[in-house]
Amino acid sequence: MRRSGIAMFLAMCCIRMAQSQYDDTIKGKLQVMYNEPNKFRASLIAGTAIETQGTEGGVGIPSAFLTLRLKPVKPIILFGTLNHQFQWAWKWQNIKDTRNWEAGMHIFLNNKRIEKWKTFTAGTGAWNYDFTFPVKVAWNVGITGNYRQGSAVFNSGTDKSTEVKFRNHHDSRVYSLEKAAIPYTFSEISAGFIVSTATRMKLYAHLPDQTRKSRRMKTYTEFRIEGVFMPERNYDSLIVRKPAADATKYFTYDVIKVVERNWGLRFSGFFSRKWYSMRFEAGISPGITYRFAGAEGRTPFDRSYLLLGFGIGWM
Repeated sequence: MRRSGIAMFLAMCCIRMAQSQYDDTIKGKLQVMYNEPNKFRASLIAGTAIETQGTEGGVGIPSAFLTLRLKPVKPIILFGTLNHQFQWAWKWQNIKDTRNWEAGMHIFLNNKRIEKWKTFTAGTGAWNYDFTFPVKVAWNVGITGNYRQGSAVFNSGTDKSTEVKFRNHHDSRVYSLEKAAIPYTFSEISAGFIVSTATRMKLYAHLPDQTRKSRRMKTYTEFRIEGVFMPERNYDSLIVRKPAADATKYFTYDVIKVVERNWGLRFSGFFSRKWYSMRFEAGISPGITYRFAGAEGRTPFDRSYLLLGFGIGWM
């Protein structure tokens, strides 16, 4: 009888605790401050990135960037980016840091909204409470275009099939130099399509113990595919370079460009959540033709490149 009495007592305690938890949970309530994805007006992101050409012997070129986005009216986003490349990879040449800027516009042709149910957890010292709430998500499809201008460097790589050669002023012979950097100035125009999503929501969870917890959701993503046209790209006609890392004498080389293209293709993405963001970019770059790393013949990936970056900022 004693054991059955203890078991009954424990069961009643569990029932009361479950009822108490249920009672506490239903006493909580949500106060929605805003749930409007188009509330976005501006963002400022600073970060670092690294870019490499898809050529054998390619080097990673680090850079710093600062991106500003403005939304003056509902269907339009204006953006501008400053990029500063650090030329730390060149051991046999003295290359100055290079920089470029770009400015452009997204024009969205539709503004579809969906509701995505999210569960937000808020807790006290004794209990956790789950609140399920529909977050509005904006889906936008549109067109995009931008203009880019500045300076950069081309990496010759180690593949001898790269269609750029160097004539030594000392002996007049033509060489295929490994990892030679060719500075250049350029201007580019791009245009294409964009798909973006956005959320912007803030709420307060009022808990049964009279405490208040805030929950916020701010996200922005975009995917772009663009054609790139190069109206101007001017490579240095000669470079000054050591023949080896331990050499004390610099040689002067004429730059011989065999084949150049004035078109390209770019895929890019940007992901931002509250203070953090990521960006990537890949494509076919206009300019000197070089063979894709490890390829025996021509491939669609010739003149390819990849850029990955991370940023932090306000939106």
